[in-house]
Amino acid sequence: MKANYPERFEIKFNRAELEKVFGRAELHTVGTVLALPLLILWLFLFTTGINWVSYTEISKWVGVVGALVVSLIGVVVAFALLSQLYFFFWGNRRSKRRATKFSTEVDGAFLRVVDGKSDRKIHFRQIGDYEAILPKKGETGMGVIRMRTTGLNTQFLILHAVEDVIAIRDLLAEVDAERE
Repeated sequence: MKANYPERFEIKFNRAELEKVFGRAELHTVGTVLALPLLILWLFLFTTGINWVSYTEISKWVGVVGALVVSLIGVVVAFALLSQLYFFFWGNRRSKRRATKFSTEVDGAFLRVVDGKSDRKIHFRQIGDYEAILPKKGETGMGVIRMRTTGLNTQFLILHAVEDVIAIRDLLAEVDAERE
């Protein structure tokens, strides 16, 4: 049987946009990590404010609302400062490195996704459907390809910043039909 497509070919990505996507993922991670310490900081600031109100002549309700507002402002400022410091010193470098190492290629009957952390091969038989998500209405070009994989549980494999997203989605679906 003659193959209509090369045995191996690589999918092209917009590296600058991929770096932004990985950078947002780094910020989400640091936000999750900072949630509990910042909750503890908020509780400390709020209870300190409540204790301070009990020693002053301020009305209780005004003091409680003031303590709430001041403690929330303190936590938001701490979150913004800590997350930006993390991203400036570590996250930006990590997202750049991950974007340069990221690649996806068709390797025979497999879709190979190489990240800075993992090297994954998915058989085309495990991919159920392909969806192309364009960035804005009516725009073609760079976008997201989302593939539903089947197995023990259904998962989605998402490829961000794919150049010429509609053509790549159609090409992957045709290769899937040929090699399945």
